[in-house]
Amino acid sequence: MPGQIHPKNRYALGADISRMGEDKTILIVIEIQWNKPIKHIVYIEELYHKKTTEVVGRIMQLNEYFNFEKCYVDITGLGAGVGDMLAEHLGNHIVECKIFSNIMKVDMYSNLKKVMEQGILKFPYHKKLVNELRTLKYELTNNGSIKITHPEGSRYHDDYPDALALACLWLKEEEVCEYESFIQ
Repeated sequence: MPGQIHPKNRYALGADISRMGEDKTILIVIEIQWNKPIKHIVYIEELYHKKTTEVVGRIMQLNEYFNFEKCYVDITGLGAGVGDMLAEHLGNHIVECKIFSNIMKVDMYSNLKKVMEQGILKFPYHKKLVNELRTLKYELTNNGSIKITHPEGSRYHDDYPDALALACLWLKEEEVCEYESFIQ
């Protein structure tokens, strides 16, 4: 676990789920500090070959520590069970389940790109995260839509960027809430 957390800071989790396959489950926690505009990645964890119940248990342990305001869970494929169990334990107001359609991924990654360009998210150098971010590709399909991919082959993955993009959906939500508060 990371060091001390401030009780006024707020936390969200992005969870890219896999089970017993070549991919790995990635958990990324971001923090909004109560007195600063910069957001931070404060925790990254990689889980290999874990049952869905073990992943849920780990996320519940992390929630006890961070007290998540939001948990964004990839429920594409095997993640659906994790999303259901987390929603049951933490509540639907905290857990948001996301299916990775092409439109969803483009929305997530457009938001991540915006957050990174604005410089409002700080993260430690994490070799796997950086390498996977570097290999992402935006392609234009025949029908004119954007598709986000990574190179073919077993050494290329997008698990870390997917978890980060999920967690950053919270920042998009926060931006909307701040705007709505401002105009009222």
